[in-house]
Amino acid sequence: VAGNYSYAFTSSPALTGVTSSTFAITTGGGGGGGGGTQTKLQSAAQQETVQSTTQVVNAGSTTPLAATTVGSLVVVVVGFRTPTTGETVTVTDNAGNTYRRDALYNTLSAAGVAIFSSIHAASATAITATCTATATLETVVEEWSGYTHTLVASNTAPKVTDTAPTSGAVTVSDAKDLVVGGFVWNGSGAASALSGGFTAEPHYISNVPSLTTNLQVGYIQATPAGGADAYAFGGTIA
Repeated sequence: VAGNYSYAFTSSPALTGVTSSTFAITTGGGGGGGGGTQTKLQSAAQQETVQSTTQVVNAGSTTPLAATTVGSLVVVVVGFRTPTTGETVTVTDNAGNTYRRDALYNTLSAAGVAIFSSIHAASATAITATCTATATLETVVEEWSGYTHTLVASNTAPKVTDTAPTSGAVTVSDAKDLVVGGFVWNGSGAASALSGGFTAEPHYISNVPSLTTNLQVGYIQATPAGGADAYAFGGTIA
């Protein structure tokens, strides 16, 4: 059934020593839960210059959020830099939609990533990420039509790389299957390119003095040949 999606992310505490994990999520296709075209409706994001425990993506954000459409899939990727390991993140919105946490990597000090998804039962104009500790945060929101969601697999085994992070491969089998990935790193440096044919969202950087952190998100809609293809999210940090 067309309309599956997968998640992949990597985490780096600096420009070296990148740690990565892969998460796979499969859905039944369906625009708003009942068939339709798998299309990206919008992206929105927020970055900051002062650490906080909450971050709101709305019409006044770095990349503004328009009101979401009832029945759409909303994916939220949060990068968070905290003083200790083990902190967590939750996501809520001003319409009362429920967000499932599909991915969380928080075992590397000061460099965490979490990914959430929700099929919106009500239109929202503000989406809030909340961390259990004061953090440097970046939040990216993507809204898609034509997807529903059921978690089927996750790979939490980290992979250590360098300034070319990669999530490892996730396998998808239907046309228009969606793979979303993100990697984070601290300090200076820019994500100069993504690998594997992924389309990049803008590079977001929260310039908190001495606690700067970065989030790079990308996505691809699969075009598998012969029944299944593997996609690995990654890139380079210049």
